[in-house]
This record gives sequence, C-alpha cells and structure tokens, in this order.
Amino acid sequence: MKRLLAAASVLGVGVTLAAATPASAADATIPLRSSTGALIARATWDDSHDNLCVISLVKGRKMTATITLLDQDWGPRSVSDSGLDSTPNCTGNLAIPEDKRAFVIVGDVNRSTDGTFWT
Repeated sequence: MKRLLAAASVLGVGVTLAAATPASAADATIPLRSSTGALIARATWDDSHDNLCVISLVKGRKMTATITLLDQDWGPRSVSDSGLDSTPNCTGNLAIPEDKRAFVIVGDVNRSTDGTFWT
C-alpha cells in the first residue's frame, strides 16, 4: 500500500509540473453555440501570425472576439464580424510575445463564451 501511495504521489507531482509549464504554442479555436447547440460564432487564433479572427455564422448578428494576455499588461484587442459573408474578420499581426497565457472571449450582449491558451 505504501508503494502505491508513493507512486501516486510521484505521478501527481509530474502531472502538476506538466500542467504548470507552457505548452508548445499552437492555434486555438473557441466555438460559440446557441442554447440549442447550433454553432453561431467562432473565434480562432493563428499562432504563426499572432492573428485573432472571428466569424458570425448568423447573418446580421454582430459577434466580437476580444483577446487579453494574462499575467502581463497587454490588451485588450478586439475584432468583430456581422455574418454578412462567409469570411472571418481578423486583427492582423498582434506581435504577441511567445509563451504567454491569453484569454479570449467571443460573443455578443446576449451570449458569450471564453477560452484560455498559450501563445
């Protein structure tokens, strides 16, 4: 039993350390769904170009994506889309430092969701 507890303790430390270090930077997608589960907007992060995009999938419904860096005095920056075509609107290169935690919220006054990822 003591061996099992010791092994679990060591494993727990490894998991904690892995969670505390920044993951390799990668693209991120934050979907926004209606109350019925239909996809109504999507924010995407293109890590290679430091670019935040948003697309509203409901014609005429303006959706906004806003990014802020956590643990650093930077932001917020926003981009909006009104769903009038099938092309997302993007910020362009935001020149964000690597390995920073970013917080993004996407939505409108009626509904929103958020996500956190590493740049």
